[in-house]
Amino acid sequence: MAGYYVYAYIFFNRLSFAPEVGFHYHPVFVQAAMMLCAAVALALLAFRGRFDLRPDARSCLALGALFIVGVAVDQAGLVMGGQGGLAVQLFACMLFGCAFVLYTLLWVQVYEVLPLPRLFAAVSCALVLSALARAVTYVDMRGQGVWCVAFCAVMALSLTMLNRSFRIVSAGATRSEGPLGRERFAKGLLFTLRGPFAAAAAVAFGTGLTWGEAAVEEYRPPIALAAAFLVCALNLVFGFCGRNGPKARSALFGAVFPLSTILLLASLVLGRFDGAAGLPVLFDAMYYVGLSLFEVHVLVAIIVASRGSGVSSLAPFAAKMVVYGAGFLAGKALSFALDPASLPAVLTAVLLAYLAFNVVVLAVNQVSDAAGSSAPVQEAISMRMGERYGLTPREKEVLSCLLEGRSYEGIGRTLFISSSTVKTHVKHIYEKVGVGSRDELIDQAF
Repeated sequence: MAGYYVYAYIFFNRLSFAPEVGFHYHPVFVQAAMMLCAAVALALLAFRGRFDLRPDARSCLALGALFIVGVAVDQAGLVMGGQGGLAVQLFACMLFGCAFVLYTLLWVQVYEVLPLPRLFAAVSCALVLSALARAVTYVDMRGQGVWCVAFCAVMALSLTMLNRSFRIVSAGATRSEGPLGRERFAKGLLFTLRGPFAAAAAVAFGTGLTWGEAAVEEYRPPIALAAAFLVCALNLVFGFCGRNGPKARSALFGAVFPLSTILLLASLVLGRFDGAAGLPVLFDAMYYVGLSLFEVHVLVAIIVASRGSGVSSLAPFAAKMVVYGAGFLAGKALSFALDPASLPAVLTAVLLAYLAFNVVVLAVNQVSDAAGSSAPVQEAISMRMGERYGLTPREKEVLSCLLEGRSYEGIGRTLFISSSTVKTHVKHIYEKVGVGSRDELIDQAF
């Protein structure tokens, strides 16, 4: 239940919204509420420099109560009907949006202390659980009390798992965002995350514009489940069997976000052409593979980039929610104003703009790689980790060499010390940082 956030807001929508009834405002209200609440959370993180809420028992109970109240108020508005009922549902969406944003940020606090292989496994398996829950509950549940109770029960289970997970990983202190953290987030981290944020904006805009759960606007559980299992398997292989160094991760994220966004937008474009009526399965597969890749890797990329900058991933993830919500609402507003026949042209323009953005990013990255080397980056990370974990000057030098991938003999030759002395320093570094291998040390550093 760790990643139930992937599906929770869709479940909430389906309690009061069904596509066949022609009322399309409830999901828009939820997206607007989540965007506004995420913006408030981002502002508080920026000005206060910390996030005081932790996934302890009291916070989880309060959050569960907020979810229950949101569902109850929403159902009351549905029963009332008319303009008054619409206003009540709008208020319920604000309650849910606040609870959902807090719920997500609390889960991020658990995710961000996991080593990279476990992080990939946790988020990927969470996606599969969400896909399974979505497939099982893809029935008409609008206004049915039993499904409201089921939603509250699942949220209670997820919050229980959240509290238990936090207690398990609480030994690894959650990073705090002091003034230096805010400065790094504003100046460097946003630039580093330009790829994930651009992908989030494009995906959200395309989804809002077409209002499609899939390219043909019909949810097919087998295809969605197959896509989730495929992405989960690939991520598990990469996380536990692949190379997890900085270059490998950079190459992975550099490929995944363009691939996922292009698959998703292309499926939406091609699915709307008249000659494509015979290929719905292919377009659905493209859509759900792209969406699954995006959902998993956007969270992992934000956490990895935040670790590299030495700040918490809470503010970047809140910023991602703001970007996604703004993109969705912009696409939805444009869909109300446009003729449906013009949607393929607009989607094509968005796809071309995203491709052009990636070409520019690739060119900028190549220029940056040619202009500098990785040594200053390793030294900066070593200095930052040395201050955090109380490393001695010599241990900082050894750490820098470790991050560069040098062997014990190579480190000894560089620092003019024996291999046995290097091993002693490495042992002390591992003990202070709380890791047991070089791979775990690299995960902690980057």
